[in-house]
Amino acid sequence: MKTIRLVFPLLIIFMFVGKSFSSAVMTDGAKAGVWTMDYDAALKLAKSKNLPLFLNFTGSDWCVWCKLMQEKVFSQKEWNEYAKDNLVLVTLDFPKDQSIVPEKYKSRNQALQAEMGVRGYPSFILLDSDGKTKLGQLSAGQDKTPENFIGEVNQAMRSSSSAVDKFAATLSKKQSKAYKKYWAQLKETQTERDNWLATNPQESEENLKKFDTFNTKINDYERKIRTVEIDKYAKKLSNTDASKYRKLNKTLTDIQSELESWLLTRPERSQENTDKFAAYQSDIQKTSSEIRSFEN
Repeated sequence: MKTIRLVFPLLIIFMFVGKSFSSAVMTDGAKAGVWTMDYDAALKLAKSKNLPLFLNFTGSDWCVWCKLMQEKVFSQKEWNEYAKDNLVLVTLDFPKDQSIVPEKYKSRNQALQAEMGVRGYPSFILLDSDGKTKLGQLSAGQDKTPENFIGEVNQAMRSSSSAVDKFAATLSKKQSKAYKKYWAQLKETQTERDNWLATNPQESEENLKKFDTFNTKINDYERKIRTVEIDKYAKKLSNTDASKYRKLNKTLTDIQSELESWLLTRPERSQENTDKFAAYQSDIQKTSSEIRSFEN
C-alpha cells in the first residue's frame, strides 16, 4: 500500500507535464551542458574539454521517477548553469515509444546498460573524461533539488581529472604538485587492488593482510588529500566557521578511523554488528553533509 500511495500522486502530476524530456535532447553531436543521445560525440567532447560524462539511463515517456528528476532538477536554471561548465550530458533512453530513439543508438544503449550494470531507471552514472573510469552512481528521490543534487555530483566528481586539475590550480605550486601526486598514488593503488581482487584470491590470512595493506594505503592517501582540501576551504571561512568546519572534519576522521579499526577485527556477521555498522554509516553521512554545507 505504501508504494501505491507514494506513486499515485506522482502519476497525477505527470499527466499534466507539457513538454517531454526527449524534445530537449540532441540526437547528433554534443555540447557541454546539453543533453545528447550521441554517446560517441559526447565522449569525444569530454576528452577534448577534460569534462566528466553524466549518463542518464532513463525511460523518458513512462518512468515516473525519471520525469520527477526532469521537473525538479534537470529543467531548472541552477542545474543548467552548473552543467554547461562542468558536465557532458548523455541520455540513454529506453522509451515505450520506439520512435523517440534513432535506430542507430538502440543496440548501443543496451550494450552500455549491460556494461554499466544498470538494472533500473533512472540511473545516473558519472564517468571521467576517458569514458572508462567510473566516478560514481546517483539515484532519483522526491527530496532532490538542483542544489543538493549538484552537491552529490560534485562529491562523486571529486576524483575526476578535471576536478583535480581545477582544485590544484587554486593552490600554491608546491601544494598543487603534492595534491596531484596524492591523487595519482591513490588511483594507482585502487587500480592495483581492484586488479588483484579480479583474480579472485583465496581467503587466507596472507591475502587478508594484503587486502588490509591496500586499504591502509588508500586511506592514507585520502587523508593527505583531505588535509590539503580542508586547509584551502578553511581559509575562505570566518574564524568561527573555520573552527566549526575543522572540528567537523576531525569528527569525521575519528568516526572513520574507529570504523576501520573495528572492521580490522573481522566482526562476526550478526544483527548487532549489522546495526553497529549502519550506525557508523549514518554518522558518517550526517557529518559529511554538514561539512559539504561549508564547502558549497
